[in-house]
Amino acid sequence: MPIVVENGKLVEGRGDILNALRLDKCPDCLRGPLRPGPRGSTAINLFCDHCGSRWNVATPRYVIFAQRIK
Repeated sequence: MPIVVENGKLVEGRGDILNALRLDKCPDCLRGPLRPGPRGSTAINLFCDHCGSRWNVATPRYVIFAQRIK
């Protein structure tokens, strides 16, 4: 089951965030591509150069976990 965390809390029903990330688009401004940042194991940080949003995602085959980075 996909997981989205915002402000340290589990958010349900936010498939739109995961769908945008899977399409290499920012969930906030819907522009892309996202710039990759540091990574570790199956997680990678993604950055939007357009609006400044930052995300930490786990991507074994496609995005199954997303957490906003502040």
